[in-house]
Amino acid sequence: MTPGFADVAINSGKYDAIVAYYNLIETEMSQFFSTMEVQELILDMDMNWETFGIKFCLAHPMVSTVVLGLNNPAQVAAAVQAADGNYPHMALVHKIMETISSNRPNRNTWI
Repeated sequence: MTPGFADVAINSGKYDAIVAYYNLIETEMSQFFSTMEVQELILDMDMNWETFGIKFCLAHPMVSTVVLGLNNPAQVAAAVQAADGNYPHMALVHKIMETISSNRPNRNTWI
């Protein structure tokens, strides 16, 4: 499986797992490790990635506004519904940030 196909499969929400080659020479799939680990953390939340992304951004007490790129009225309605004040606990937010930063040590992230 190529990274392009893996990205589509992971983000489709249709699959619980993917099979791909990973070794010391073929490391392209490592970019998906944090995504898969985070996906496992939010399985019980019963929401799609878009909704969780909005809630995740708004969960931090220092964030009051999130700027979104929306293309149609359905996306606007979904975004407004996601911004309902019911956000993940900070413990989960920190766990997700730790997971992401452990797989991407050169990225600037807040924890």
